[in-house]
Amino acid sequence: MQTSTTTLLLILSAFIPVFGVILAITPYLMPSGECFAVTIPSARSHDRTLVGYRRMYCGIMVACTTAVTAACMVAARLNPDHAFLPCFIIGLPALFILGYALMLVFRVKVQHVKQERGWHAEQRRAVAIIGSDGNVPHPISMWWNLLYVPVFALTLAIGYAGYDRMPERIPLQVNLSGQVTRSMAKSPMAIWLPVLMFGLISLALVCSQYVIAHSKKGIDPNDPRRSALAYGLYARAWSVFTLITGLIVCMLAPVMELTFTGVIASRQAMIIVLNVLIIAIGGSATLSVMLGQNGRRIPLGTHDGAGMPYDDGAGMPYDDDAHWKLGVFYIDHDDASVFVPRRFGVGWTVNLGRPATWIMLAILTALIVGALAAVMMLA
Repeated sequence: MQTSTTTLLLILSAFIPVFGVILAITPYLMPSGECFAVTIPSARSHDRTLVGYRRMYCGIMVACTTAVTAACMVAARLNPDHAFLPCFIIGLPALFILGYALMLVFRVKVQHVKQERGWHAEQRRAVAIIGSDGNVPHPISMWWNLLYVPVFALTLAIGYAGYDRMPERIPLQVNLSGQVTRSMAKSPMAIWLPVLMFGLISLALVCSQYVIAHSKKGIDPNDPRRSALAYGLYARAWSVFTLITGLIVCMLAPVMELTFTGVIASRQAMIIVLNVLIIAIGGSATLSVMLGQNGRRIPLGTHDGAGMPYDDGAGMPYDDDAHWKLGVFYIDHDDASVFVPRRFGVGWTVNLGRPATWIMLAILTALIVGALAAVMMLA
């Protein structure tokens, strides 16, 4: 059992370098017109100073990731029951905090370079694609999210069919050795616990789908047609991935129900959960590296869709740095968009300058708090 537990912990330790490497290469995933959350001319993306900053950031993050990974692996070997979890719980968030702090440090440096070089936008340039956008992919329809319904229907069916087989104390939590550390009394409401838990997760994923479908498009005014196609492919890929991964994750609801009924042992359920995490995290990391932010890494050639020569980006079509507070918080009262592409990292964020954003966040918070309260009452 000790060897098996150590193996599980070593596998769990492997998540640290995955997150760490993604953090380390984030500057290389961003559009050429952005560097450490600062707008720069696209043609100056390979400026020697900026290249040096990216390498320094990457090197520091790789070194810290290696140190945290090594510490967790040693803890898993020497004292898996008491040393590993504190090391993992402290080490992983520390990497994210360090990555953000380093981004802020290099952001200031890039701002100084930008000022010294005299890079600025004469006027904001808008972009519109005239004509049919039939060749530009779109995120999948929100109707696909109805596929969550049969998953939860199956969960309830398993729960009601196997209710008589449930023990008087239903296991809710197990330690890394597979021993039950928390349980709840058998009751009909226990059948609904997996549905509520994973229903909350599915709600978050459906909201993510909505954000992808309704976000402001990350299009480069210097190369509108090519960047529009790249962004379309990027958004569609993430919407498909979000749906597929969400369905895989929510299939843990019937697995949880089968654990309640004794069909699946707690140890087996733990292994299933670990494999699902590997699929979700590994898939997300792979997609981030393959596509980059806004589809930056998608190979589509160097000319736009109209056959015009690609603009080398010597100028800056826009400069909205003033609206990005601390590099990641977007506040623009004049921008009608509620959702926008992230400035540092892969994905999307919200425009905190819109009242609709705060209303949406309040509703989501109320739903999450209500769902968590219901789960705690059942548990």
